[in-house]
Amino acid sequence: MTGENLYLSEFINSIDVECPQCGSYALVVSDKNNRYNIRFTCTSCGKSSKWEGAGGIFQYSGPNMEKAKFIVLGIPFDCYFKFDLWYKFDFK
Repeated sequence: MTGENLYLSEFINSIDVECPQCGSYALVVSDKNNRYNIRFTCTSCGKSSKWEGAGGIFQYSGPNMEKAKFIVLGIPFDCYFKFDLWYKFDFK
């Protein structure tokens, strides 16, 4: 992969998130060839859902984007369901 030019959208096919129901590790998986085929699954509590948004990708452009029904890049949440990311760290 060294020297390749990759787009940010190439890293949104498998996203580790915090389950909004139980707070455990969960996974958001998408099909890079079909951005309408996106699933959320928590193996701890069994919560799962299919994403019902639009397939277009948008760069972050303002406040309250966590309520957007399209793919949003550049926010501190997963870009589909807007759930908290599993790997995060607060720092000064």
